[in-house]
Amino acid sequence: MKHYSINKILKIAFILLGILTGNAIYIYIIRNSSMIINETLPQFILGIILVSVLAGYISSWIFVGFVYMVKRTTEMIQEKITSTPKEKVATGLAGLFVGLVLAYLFSGLLSIITIPYLNIILTITVYLFMGYLGFALASRDERIIDLQQAIANFGQQRKESQKDNENASDSIGNGGKGSPKILDTSVIIDGRIADICRAGFIDGPLIIPEFVLVNLRHISAEEDELMQKRGRRGLEMMSVLQKELKVEVRIAEEEFPGVKEEEIKLIKLAQQMKGKLITSDANLNKIAELHGIEVLNMHHLAEAVKPTVLTGDEMQVLIVKEGKSQGQGVGYMNDGTMIVVENGKRHMDETIDVVVTSALQTAAGRMIFAKPLQ
Repeated sequence: MKHYSINKILKIAFILLGILTGNAIYIYIIRNSSMIINETLPQFILGIILVSVLAGYISSWIFVGFVYMVKRTTEMIQEKITSTPKEKVATGLAGLFVGLVLAYLFSGLLSIITIPYLNIILTITVYLFMGYLGFALASRDERIIDLQQAIANFGQQRKESQKDNENASDSIGNGGKGSPKILDTSVIIDGRIADICRAGFIDGPLIIPEFVLVNLRHISAEEDELMQKRGRRGLEMMSVLQKELKVEVRIAEEEFPGVKEEEIKLIKLAQQMKGKLITSDANLNKIAELHGIEVLNMHHLAEAVKPTVLTGDEMQVLIVKEGKSQGQGVGYMNDGTMIVVENGKRHMDETIDVVVTSALQTAAGRMIFAKPLQ
């Protein structure tokens, strides 16, 4: 009821405004028209009545259209504001401001119109049109949106850069800790990881999954004596890693229900922790690389740090067995590289000085050929 009364009042006011506007135009025409000279008072009053009725009727229809337009415009604006990103709304408001400034400049040109009320109506129209035009163009200008997005991205990048710097500072303050290094069963049994950590080449933290410990316990309980030794060696190495080394060692209790293979569990854990895998298992190495996981392979490291032996180098070798060819003796370097010594059979179980004659790289590894130093 209250809503209806307001509409009725607005409608009456709108009709009265229309009547006044119509009469103002009529009087202006009467006063300035040379065509109408001899008009009596009754004719003038009759003209006022007819103009008032016609203007009121037209104004009532204009009001209906105006109300509908305002309602639809309000709904559209509300819908646009709720569905439009904040950046576009802000850009549109800036465009609205520019449009109103331009409307203010253009409204000065309307001062040449001397018809009463028409100047006001046109001025309002210009303000509405220019404001809407500025808002619409600014909110749809993709270059402005792109500029805002670029500014926002720059701010985001700056924040991320600051965050990275803070993380780097924290990392230095915590002893330069790198990404987590996840150990599998093979590398724990291998044992060389402890020597590498002692040498300071692994900065930690070392992550040992709970399911790897379970696997080591199962291996140590096997009936096969060799498997038992491997399992026990792995458990002993666990004690060394946790008690004797300065690097941080953590037990990861994450489980992956429904996944039976240890390799897949290790890959999922590495993805979850954003860490690296340390292994001596060639198959796990290949599977992890297919999943985009960085792998530190102990065998690759051992190959990389093997001492380079050149022709003419001298060394001492313990001859431990006969070679395949007649008179050859075989010895080994500390890293397991085979040395075939010409005429070395006669020095069986002796440590002799030899000189390298050549070296051969095979699929199984390197072989060095030497002869006794006379």
